[in-house]
Amino acid sequence: MKGNPAEIFAMKSPDEIRQLLEDHIMTLQSVGASKYSRSVKSLVAKWEKDLMKISDCIDLWMKVQSKWMYLESIFSGEDIK
Repeated sequence: MKGNPAEIFAMKSPDEIRQLLEDHIMTLQSVGASKYSRSVKSLVAKWEKDLMKISDCIDLWMKVQSKWMYLESIFSGEDIK
């Protein structure tokens, strides 16, 4: 990885992404519940599972980022360096 090691990128609030994920998950659940979706039911279930994984990943990412931002000041202190 090239660049300044002190340069840190942080994810902004993913509220818009979360809302889109929730909307699409609900749409997939509606499609999956339809009696006309038998031929695509397995595909719909896979998409729903994938979107749930993405949502879980974003949640974990935000938790890790929050903890890192808290600890960053501790590890960037001169006495620790």
